[in-house]
Amino acid sequence: MTNHIATEWNENAGSHTQIAYAGLALKDLVAAELNSYFQITYNDNLQKLEEYLGNQSILTLPEIILLEVDENGACFDFVKQIKSNPLFNGIIIVLMSTNNDKSLKLKAMQLKVHDFYIYPFSMSDLRERLNFLVKFKLIKPKLVDISQDVDTTYRMPVGKRFMDLFISGCMILGLSPIMLIVVIAIKLGSKGPVIYKSKRVGTGYKVFDFYKFRSMRYRCR
Repeated sequence: MTNHIATEWNENAGSHTQIAYAGLALKDLVAAELNSYFQITYNDNLQKLEEYLGNQSILTLPEIILLEVDENGACFDFVKQIKSNPLFNGIIIVLMSTNNDKSLKLKAMQLKVHDFYIYPFSMSDLRERLNFLVKFKLIKPKLVDISQDVDTTYRMPVGKRFMDLFISGCMILGLSPIMLIVVIAIKLGSKGPVIYKSKRVGTGYKVFDFYKFRSMRYRCR
């Protein structure tokens, strides 16, 4: 799905990250390149992976499931099964394929797996990506909490609100002669409404209507 450029900023970030792997075609390559960076449990096929996951508790589940795409596409059914089980909610799923078939990538995208790699690819890119996904998984709940806190706890100070209304009211009153000239110019320029309205996002992620004098020209059909 993505074309990654590897860096060494988080080379040791995944040393405690547990990965459950399934497949044989790329197993030796993965073992040679990733064993030093992750704790990987290897399973020759999906059946063994399913047995392994079934023996885990919520505290011992792996952070990542790394799957080779098999010839009959059973891995996609396995991904559906994983995603339908609340116990596995939050597990990172990455697929790898030795077959450059666009339909496989499309299936992976439809299942919303975290990434899809087609061999040959850079193992350092894969390592970097896995580390990033784990870090983002830890950061994301904090971002959600922050946005909810802003949305629920922010209150406009009464003094500021009063000053906003007072100053804006005085400015509208003082500029009203100029605005009247602008209104006439817009009406003479082209037909259509004088005021243009659009949506904007304000403090606390609240959507409000934004008004301004129309600057676009209406064309007659």
